[in-house]
Amino acid sequence: MPGLRTPDRPEHHFRYDPAKADTYVATTSSWLGDPAAEVYARNVVADLQRAACVRPRMAKALRRWAHSPNDSQGDR
Repeated sequence: MPGLRTPDRPEHHFRYDPAKADTYVATTSSWLGDPAAEVYARNVVADLQRAACVRPRMAKALRRWAHSPNDSQGDR
């Protein structure tokens, strides 16, 4: 938005990012206990696994998710 300065620590500031809409839906749906959250979450993970570049924090989360003992899909 014009006129707004860049935050000193942008990682601590919320900005809506349309590219992350499915992530927001998955998170909010899981908070509400909606079973559809899993479908959105799996789509987000699949998109990230196909991405050419993944931020280090996201890569760590993907590794943790891929090795989760609660994974209902078993081996991938």
